[in-house]
Parts: sequence; C-alpha cells; structure tokens
Amino acid sequence: MSDPIRSKEATRARILEAAEQLLLAKSAQFVNLSEVAADAGISPALIVRYFNSKTDLFIEAGFNIIGREIEQTVRDLVALNPAFTLGEFIAASCQRVWATQRLTRDIMSNSWWWHSQDEARLAEVARPHLRAVARGLHTTWPPYSTWDDGRRSLLVGTIVTVIGDAQRAGFVMGLTSDAMCQAVLHRIAQLLREFELDPLQDPVFANAVGPARSL
Repeated sequence: MSDPIRSKEATRARILEAAEQLLLAKSAQFVNLSEVAADAGISPALIVRYFNSKTDLFIEAGFNIIGREIEQTVRDLVALNPAFTLGEFIAASCQRVWATQRLTRDIMSNSWWWHSQDEARLAEVARPHLRAVARGLHTTWPPYSTWDDGRRSLLVGTIVTVIGDAQRAGFVMGLTSDAMCQAVLHRIAQLLREFELDPLQDPVFANAVGPARSL
C-alpha cells in the first residue's frame, strides 16, 4: 500500500524539478503552468494544490537553484583551498551567479519575485552564504573570531546584504561579470574599513581596490 504523504512529497518534488528546469531554460515570463504540469506528468489543476500561485512556485524553484549555486561555489572553493579568503569567495560567487545571469536577473531585478517571499525561506537559502562569508573573514582577519556574536553577525549579515544589493544593481545596469565583481569588492572594502579591518590584507581586495585608506 502506498504512503500518501510520500506520494504527495514526490509529486511536489516533481513539480519543483520541472519548474526549475524550465526556469533554467528560459525567462519566467515565458514559462506557464501548463508546461510545468506537462513536464511533471500531472494535470495543471494539481499544481495549485501544492503551490498557491505561479509566483509562489517560481519563487521557491528560483531560490532552490540559487541556493544550490551558492553551495556549489563553497564546495569548489574548499576543494581548491579550505582556507579560502573573503575576496576569493566573492569573486567565485560573482562568476557563478553570472553563469546563471538570466535566472538570477529574473529573481533579483523583478519585484514580483519578492511579493510572497518568506523570510524563513530566504534565511535558509542564505545560510551557506553566511557560513562562507564568516569562514573567509576568519581566514584573513583572525581578530574577527574574538569579537562578540552580535558584532560578528552584524558584519556577516551586512556583507551578504551588500553582495546581493550590488549584484542586483549590476544586473539592472547591465554590468559585465568583472565590473560587477569590482563593484561588490569596492563596497565590501568600504564596509570592512568601517569595522576597522584592512581590506588590503586580502590579496583579492588589494588587487581590486588599490591603496588603503586610513582606518
């Protein structure tokens, strides 16, 4: 006898997988629920039993993809150098995000993606990003590890927010991958100085931002 809970979970997973593959292939505005249903092997009417709307489905599918990209970035960096720096993570993140630029631009530059956004879901997607930033900070600036939890969390959370905002602005402005990365590094360098950390201690920042300003 089949397990109805597992059956529902499997159906939901098929719908998400179909939506993710379609979003990777073309812009969300050109994807309809009939296509998703056909690829998932179900009736279009069944999708609304699992997702309240097309927007909710595409938000979850889109963030699934971006979350995997972040996790893969970290795995690749660890394979090359377990003690990667913050600058190395930012550069690798920019390159990987650019590889899926159309999908990322859909998510970052269109406000409708955010209408139903769930804070808990966003936090879940950001978790590997937060861990990677903290790891990079510890590698280059050991004193960071002696700070209290509140100060560390504030810096890490602000860096992740700045990276996201700068990448979104870069997509809207049509920046190249290199230009986007430079913009992100410059903004993070300013933030590090506000926290009395010298960005030039990280070679990637040193190459990107030039001579240090007084702290």
